[in-house]
Amino acid sequence: MVQFLLLHSPLVGPRTLSPLAVALDRLGHSAAVPNLRPAFSVSGFSSTILRTIVAQAVAEMPQPVPLVLAVHSGASAYLPVLAPHMDLAGQVLLDAVLPPSKGTFTPSWDFRSELDRLVEADQRLPPWPQWWGDEHLARVVPDPDLRAAISRECPRVPISFYDSVIDVPSDWALPWAGYLRLSEGYEPQATLAGERGWPVRRRTGGHLDTATQPDEVAADLIDLVRPVLDTESKP
Repeated sequence: MVQFLLLHSPLVGPRTLSPLAVALDRLGHSAAVPNLRPAFSVSGFSSTILRTIVAQAVAEMPQPVPLVLAVHSGASAYLPVLAPHMDLAGQVLLDAVLPPSKGTFTPSWDFRSELDRLVEADQRLPPWPQWWGDEHLARVVPDPDLRAAISRECPRVPISFYDSVIDVPSDWALPWAGYLRLSEGYEPQATLAGERGWPVRRRTGGHLDTATQPDEVAADLIDLVRPVLDTESKP
């Protein structure tokens, strides 16, 4: 058994990952999806609030069971902030940008100019579904009820979050890390993960398959973390 802590992107809410958590539970594992949105309810981003939310979620999980931190999309920006302070058996990135191995970075990655186009007068971004329009989101999440539930959770993130300078500890990706590519748009990141020596599993689906195809994603995730399961099963 493995317990998974699933972290959602700052642009969405837990509903993008809660179906995956249910699917993992059905496979005999434990999974939790904390609501990280309060970390963005202040004028900017609060790493202190984020760490508090995550610590509380971990405290409520079964013990002692190996813990895998799985981050989706923009949640990979949290890894250098969280991972060094957690007792992890492994980490998995799902359709996410890899933080650098050392130095510093900003969560805007390479799309800061696009954010300038979107930012509103109060220096917050509109809810993520409004970036693309209803037609695009309907293709990504065909089920109207699920789409509405995801849309209701999407916050207006302060633009200042994307200008935050995040320090990268040299050991943030230890002890084990893997990459699950959900959609072809993240192939460059999957390739980079492979070049770092990480195990990589590739799906040809959609970025929100965590919500729309949770059983398939759960099976792929379990297969990817098999080395963690095998290690924990050894006497």
